[in-house]
Amino acid sequence: MILRQTGKFLLFVIYTLTASVTGFLTRRRAAWTQRWAQRYARLLNLTVTVSGGIPRRGLVAANHLGYLDILVIASVMPCAFVSKHEVRRWPLLGRLATHANTVFLNRAHIRDLAPAVAQMKHRLAQKLPLVLFPEGTSSDGLRILPFRPSLLQPACELAAPLTATHLSYQLDRGSVPDEVCYWGDMTLLPHLWNLLGKPAIRAQVRFAPPSAPAGDRKQLAARLHAEVSRLSLNIRE
Repeated sequence: MILRQTGKFLLFVIYTLTASVTGFLTRRRAAWTQRWAQRYARLLNLTVTVSGGIPRRGLVAANHLGYLDILVIASVMPCAFVSKHEVRRWPLLGRLATHANTVFLNRAHIRDLAPAVAQMKHRLAQKLPLVLFPEGTSSDGLRILPFRPSLLQPACELAAPLTATHLSYQLDRGSVPDEVCYWGDMTLLPHLWNLLGKPAIRAQVRFAPPSAPAGDRKQLAARLHAEVSRLSLNIRE
């Protein structure tokens, strides 16, 4: 067990270093991100089931359970992400995120918001799906936290399609809130080490039909939250 986990962890490190160099040289980073996400998924014994139409552009608003969400979504479609700025400094995953079209956001400094919004507009204008986690933080998945409306403005200004998305996980053995979700005061490397020891992880991604932005940001946030909540009721047992 320990030898297998150690081997998988070393592969994870090698993948990250190799992916970072490759990503720096390529121009098609969204497709590059998808290929590497699929490799990580195989390494983690992660299988992904998708329901609904996979969005090809626009803003994708999803609930957030932890860093695994990024690998899951990226494995099923070329896209970019909006992430908190702390992720840039994470061991291994921060390096990968930096080379994967990620828009890093520092909510603590208002002056940093305008550049992040400009980058979001650029991604959306390129007709690239941009994945946002409007809860603003990850959780144990037992409920969907309120959506923050501020980062929905770029989609409003560009009339970009909005796709509500719900993520969930299943384990044969173990606790999803404690071992798959990454939230609260959990520490990255011990969490990842434990995850690498799981014989199988199943993820489900549910996409609602895309819709046009209508109303102000608060109305959009409320509507998207309701749609994601509705999708969560369709979890397959």
